[in-house]
Amino acid sequence: MNEVSHWLNSLGLDRYSSLFLEHEIDLDSLPELTDSDLRELAIPLGHRKRILKAITQLKDASPSSGRDSGASAKSDASPSREADRRHLAAKLDRADFAITQFFFDAGDYVRLVDELAQLGVTKPVLPGIMPVTNKGQVVRMAELSGAAFPTWLAERLEPVTDPDEVRRIGIELATTLCADLLEAGAPGLHFYTLNRSSATREIYANLGLPVTAG
Repeated sequence: MNEVSHWLNSLGLDRYSSLFLEHEIDLDSLPELTDSDLRELAIPLGHRKRILKAITQLKDASPSSGRDSGASAKSDASPSREADRRHLAAKLDRADFAITQFFFDAGDYVRLVDELAQLGVTKPVLPGIMPVTNKGQVVRMAELSGAAFPTWLAERLEPVTDPDEVRRIGIELATTLCADLLEAGAPGLHFYTLNRSSATREIYANLGLPVTAG
């Protein structure tokens, strides 16, 4: 199974794997797909919307995104971190806030915010969170977005074969990460759910955050 097939499988849309393969849709062309492209492949409206939403989340999670949400919290994500921070500071001059790509170490986020503050940036930066609920899925997402998948996390998950246990560990680690980020002063949290929000709801409940009406 190739990377795009794995990605479709993570969305519950593996029925289209052979179709994507037939039309040579790979990791490079995937982000460029449009609704018209998917319509030409005879993919139904509901599934087109699910695919396009997941592609948008991929782009948002990528450090190469042209959107003002394409900040990288990882300290070595750019060949020149100083240039990367100056570029982000310039973008935030024209934006209200930024959202980072997903990451796994609260220290990376704190370092990013501190370095932006040294450049005079006061705009809020929301940390991007992607809970690990499927080992293969998150590794592939990291490869797609350019994010680093830490060795300590890979070693923690490597011996685990029970999918439910992987999910439990992922939610536990994400809850700890979110708690650390909020304690460090993060103005909020942005979750990359990939159309599956149950893990996010569990993390929110674990954090004991208030539920607001509407």
